[in-house]
Amino acid sequence: MPVASELRSAARLILGGVQHVTLGRTPDAAYQSLISLFCRTGGRSSDRLSQLMSLAHPPYKLPDARGIAGDFDADALKTVTADLDTHGFHVFENRLSGDLCDRLVKFATTNPCSVRASSGQGGSSKPFVVESYNPSKVLGHRYDFSGQDIINNADVQRLMGDHSLVAVAQSYLRCKPVLDVMGMWWHTAFGDEPDAEAAQFYHFDMDRIKWLKFFIYLTDVGPENGPHCFIEGSHRTGGIPSSLLEKGYSRLTDEEISFNYSSDRLIEFTAPRGTIIAEDTRGLHKGKHVRKGDRLMLQLQFSNSLFGGYYPPSRIERVLDPVLEDMIKSFADQLRFYARSALFTLRRGQQNRDTAAVLGEYSSGWDQYGEYLRGAETLDDWLRIPGVEDVPAYYNVDGRVSYQPFDSSGFYRKSLLNAIREHFPHARSIAEYGCGVGRNLLFLKRALPDLDCYGYELCQPGVAVAKSAAEKFKVPVQYAQLDYVKDGIEKFVFPETDIAFTMFSLEQLPRSSERAVRNILDHVRLGSIHIEPVPENYPRTLRGILGRIEHRKIDYLSGFDAVVHSLNLKNMTLKKLTSAHNPLMSPSLYVLKKG
Repeated sequence: MPVASELRSAARLILGGVQHVTLGRTPDAAYQSLISLFCRTGGRSSDRLSQLMSLAHPPYKLPDARGIAGDFDADALKTVTADLDTHGFHVFENRLSGDLCDRLVKFATTNPCSVRASSGQGGSSKPFVVESYNPSKVLGHRYDFSGQDIINNADVQRLMGDHSLVAVAQSYLRCKPVLDVMGMWWHTAFGDEPDAEAAQFYHFDMDRIKWLKFFIYLTDVGPENGPHCFIEGSHRTGGIPSSLLEKGYSRLTDEEISFNYSSDRLIEFTAPRGTIIAEDTRGLHKGKHVRKGDRLMLQLQFSNSLFGGYYPPSRIERVLDPVLEDMIKSFADQLRFYARSALFTLRRGQQNRDTAAVLGEYSSGWDQYGEYLRGAETLDDWLRIPGVEDVPAYYNVDGRVSYQPFDSSGFYRKSLLNAIREHFPHARSIAEYGCGVGRNLLFLKRALPDLDCYGYELCQPGVAVAKSAAEKFKVPVQYAQLDYVKDGIEKFVFPETDIAFTMFSLEQLPRSSERAVRNILDHVRLGSIHIEPVPENYPRTLRGILGRIEHRKIDYLSGFDAVVHSLNLKNMTLKKLTSAHNPLMSPSLYVLKKG
């Protein structure tokens, strides 16, 4: 029966995951299954889900990892992450400044807050709102501030956009972090006993698949002021005994903890104000009952997914911190892009790419380039058309989706030029197969004036534009029409060249790339270079998965890596390019050398 129950929970979890992705909310049955499977498997179920999140959402590329928690290089981040992996917490040497703590304490004594319902004696059975926290007239164990008020505070926003916190979070989560829960609360010396509703009994959190919390003390915390407590290592898989997990998502007494853990694993964080503690609260933790004074805590939670428990949504009414503003714009643009791309890609119909389809798709397109050529005053204008190819758009730039102007064609041409110089430094002639309107060859001829350049193109309108451009800018490059898969040898009108290349030309040949490459190699002395989208080499990320689906539905190049390895060449080199004109694409650069 336990196996059958786990299978039912897993099924509800999967169905809930689909609903979360499509509708943006988690069904309660799926959330309860997340908790149930965690308890039954000792955490292995959440570990597996976290691995999937890491594959789907690789970390952001931050400009730096500098901020309130420290100035971290790669080694420093590894040290912090190892500490979290092993112990479940890390206390940073850096602290918030006294001025910043003062401003946040002022916020917490002048803004409305909610007195939490109490499970103990003397407290209210229902939460209620007060105008502000009054330490001389304490009404409950815990006072909570609304997430809405917290995130609209300028100082809090500065922390929300802090690169050091984001860097630590994504290093530990191994994926893009989502800042999803903000909290600030007072713990008070109300009553003589700890209160379950105020989280003053040991418990584990399970609101998300995986997360990391940053607790920041805004007041000095000594042994009597309700220090935060944690059981070292209890966050690890198997770190909580099954006898405790069998109780489910419940509060645990100090006696139960003492029975199962040695005293040296019980950590009490007594520290001065401004102290920053990173902690995986999947481990057992609590806020100790306050005996004297009070304690003010700020919490930021970064998660690997919003799948899980419900939190009331909060909205930033006005972004007051410029660093946070930049991060929001960048990351929000990416989220919108992925949402639209996923919807469009999944709804897209299956195409069937053949010669007729390619001719129909590109002939009219190359005609349009005739208009661009007439407006180009210089060769540079022709190589990157003003008002068309220099405007912001979504690109893959250095492995991440970015909305910006980006010269993707220039990036490919420089990659090609570098490959020629590295692998074929003595080449004196080159032919491009599938040259379009011939711009790549004009670039090469200008960069390598002693190189004889020839271009073959399937579509006659492309050949006509290419010839006109060569004549207009007085660059000696020759062009001719050719179907380099089907045409006979008599149509290969140019002399044999030292090398040849393709650039997003083989992508149009989903089922005949082997014949195409063999034909090319039959007409060169040294070898060839190919810059093409090869889905076998795409990253195993959400972007890579969507790229593979899009590639297959458009019916682009298939099985090219296997084709290359079947040619038995003297040497083959593969380089995965980091940028692309299509944000879902990750092109590959192959260098093939003949014996």
